[in-house]
Order: sequence, then C-alpha cells, then structure tokens
Amino acid sequence: MSNQYNIIQKINQKVAQEKENTIGISIAMVMFGTGIGSINAAMAVQGKISLFILMTAIVLAVGTAVLSISQQPLKTIAWAFIASIIINVAMLIYQISIALS
Repeated sequence: MSNQYNIIQKINQKVAQEKENTIGISIAMVMFGTGIGSINAAMAVQGKISLFILMTAIVLAVGTAVLSISQQPLKTIAWAFIASIIINVAMLIYQISIALS
C-alpha cells in the first residue's frame, strides 16, 4: 500500500516543500482563482441570470482570498484553492455547454 500513488499525499508534500514561499504562492492562487471565478460569474449573468452559479463562484473566489488575507497555513489555502478551481471549472463547463446548445 505504501507504493500506491496517492494524489493527496503528493499535494501535501509539495505544499510542505514550499513553506518559504507561502506569500507568493498564496497571491498566485488568489489571482488565478479569482480570475476563473470572474469568468464563471460573467457567464452566469449573461442572458438568463443564474443566481446559484453566481453566488457559488463569488463565495469560492472570495473564500480563498479571505484565507490568504487571514494568514492561514499554506495547506489550508492550497486545498481551498483546489476545491474552488474544480467547482468553478465544472460550473463553467456546464454554462458553456448550455450556451452552445
């Protein structure tokens, strides 16, 4: 079992290695996460407004920024960022597929 590839352990190890660069990495995560959230929010208000997607995109983008501003550990910020990106990209793909149909 110890030889099995585990993505969670790999991410946690990478976060632990980058503890000296916490501020820079946090800023990059906030900028990228806010950018994806902004695109998602813009798609949510185009045409028929989807309040659920709009509110979710905003909360996820701002949540990562709040964790960074409140100086939480890099591991917490990284996992919030990963969750934000996965959910925002999934909602963005959904919105694009609806727009194209």
